[in-house]
Amino acid sequence: MAERSIARISHNDPELASVLPEWGRPLSFDAENGPTQLGTVFDVVEIERWDRPVVHLPDRDALALYLRGRGLTAERAAAAARRLETPLTVTKRGMVGWARKRERGPVVRSGPAGQ
Repeated sequence: MAERSIARISHNDPELASVLPEWGRPLSFDAENGPTQLGTVFDVVEIERWDRPVVHLPDRDALALYLRGRGLTAERAAAAARRLETPLTVTKRGMVGWARKRERGPVVRSGPAGQ
């Protein structure tokens, strides 16, 4: 059975780069390094990436709420929402990886020296 892992890319939400202080900072596991990290432990079956406009924010209230979800305080989110034009469609980038537990070969044990 394949297990699934989902990760966002560190350059997610590019339309908000000017107002998100941590934007672009790599994560310990994200879409850029996810396949490599999965491959160190699992047999990677498939990687599916996406990069498309997905989230539509119709007005500044919706934008401020979205920015709250991205870690900004209420005050910073409201100020950032006033600086950006709405409506705004936000691009989502990321990956889904399917991987299987590696099959281990037979364990060869040797006895004490001389046996």
